[in-house]
Amino acid sequence: MKTLPPYTGKLSSPHNPWPGLVREAMKLTIDAYKAFKRKQRHTHGLHEDNISINLWRCLRQVRRGRSIEWEVCYQYPVPTEAIFEGEQIATSAKKIDIKLANHYEDDIEVYFAWEAKKLLNDPPKKDLSLSRKYIDDGIIRFVKEQYSSKVADAGMLGYILHGEPEAIVSEINNLIVGEYHWPNSDILHPDKPIGTFDAVYLSNHDRTSVNSPITLHHLFLQFDFPPPTPSSTISPDPINRPLAAKTKKPRRLSARRVK
Repeated sequence: MKTLPPYTGKLSSPHNPWPGLVREAMKLTIDAYKAFKRKQRHTHGLHEDNISINLWRCLRQVRRGRSIEWEVCYQYPVPTEAIFEGEQIATSAKKIDIKLANHYEDDIEVYFAWEAKKLLNDPPKKDLSLSRKYIDDGIIRFVKEQYSSKVADAGMLGYILHGEPEAIVSEINNLIVGEYHWPNSDILHPDKPIGTFDAVYLSNHDRTSVNSPITLHHLFLQFDFPPPTPSSTISPDPINRPLAAKTKKPRRLSARRVK
């Protein structure tokens, strides 16, 4: 099985805290996204969790195919000290959408986290609510050390339901500087492509109490698949899928009853 070099435990750099993990995690995720997209699953109207759980399944399949000995978790809870002390209930723990880990030194706090958010760019409506949520319920969770407090890298997945990555990144950056009044050093900027996939961005942020900043790696995954044909429609909720109406077959008279 493929393993990674040992984690150094150093947080002095805003870049990779352990050799190879971040880039490998991004490659693995992009390949899982491509596998998901090849299936042409229609995602219209699906919650972002539906997309995440499908991506998680593809991640596990890709991992097995490459014999990579990583833990791939969906909706992984991150308990606080207040939870451990009994001051808060355990179910209040925030959950990482997708967690990748290799159990460095058996440290459960060393992992690569993906926080996922739906996004769309619709200029006529000028609706920025999803871009704000990308910041409020995504980037800020890392800044406040709710996730990844012991490592210097983490990730954001933007599920684009409509629009282009460049337009959405511009929207997010305008909010960061114009509405949140963060410095220009916090904006997203392009990172080098991974293979043929170029919707890759980086951002660096100071954290609330940890002395070292955190580097966020952003992947913008487009899910604006073409509408399905009636024969290929997949119900987002197979349990509640309406049953086809039953047609009654005409009764056939027995030959003995015909006179």
